[in-house]
Amino acid sequence: MNDKIKNKKIVYGIGVLFIVALIVIVVTVFPFKSKSEILASNEVFNDVDFKSKNLDVNGSYIDYENANNEYLKKLQLSDDDKSAIIQAIENSKFEKIPKPDKLLDDYDYIVYITLNKLYELYLDSTEKLLVFANEYDNDSDHLYYKISNDSNLFELLEDAAFSNE
Repeated sequence: MNDKIKNKKIVYGIGVLFIVALIVIVVTVFPFKSKSEILASNEVFNDVDFKSKNLDVNGSYIDYENANNEYLKKLQLSDDDKSAIIQAIENSKFEKIPKPDKLLDDYDYIVYITLNKLYELYLDSTEKLLVFANEYDNDSDHLYYKISNDSNLFELLEDAAFSNE
């Protein structure tokens, strides 16, 4: 009878060790990430070099309400504005989001940023969204981001959009 108790203890011990080992494997292979992981700009933009000498920014404000068949209004950007926009994007923080229920022409801005390569972005100032037009422009093969800290990016764009009015 004493051998039966020892055998049961050994079986239970092996079972507990197996369960603990399984939990350790699951936690290490499939780490739990928070839903709103905050990403820096260099984690979002593919191969970005914010110190590039080829810096250029241009784009358009999309204005359906006040347009007469010309709904794209070119942004008026000085060299200082361009540098400020690049710096704002570099200092911004992002969160991955699923694809929004918006069409690309529902965004406020289409912005082309040239650094070491060209990035085409759609930006929504109301919902603080950034959408990459091309999937190879970002590091994670993810196209949709919420900007959690825009570093005054949208204020700079708004100033550029309405500077001639």
